[in-house]
Amino acid sequence: MSTPYSSWFSPPAPVLVVSVISDVYSFDLIIGDWRLPNVDLIGDTESDLIILGRNVLNKLRLLLDGLSQQTRILE
Repeated sequence: MSTPYSSWFSPPAPVLVVSVISDVYSFDLIIGDWRLPNVDLIGDTESDLIILGRNVLNKLRLLLDGLSQQTRILE
């Protein structure tokens, strides 16, 4: 029995498309003495959720502790 994909190619992951109403905000992110100007943020108008982009998250050293549900920013 043959597979429709070659052995070096993995099949594409299923894509879930969700349509939400959101707004984009631009702000200065300040954490202690550290400041990152003009950060874009996406806010969901239906809830209090926000999304920070990878461009911001890649500049932070974060410790995510899932068991205690805490996040720490490391220096």
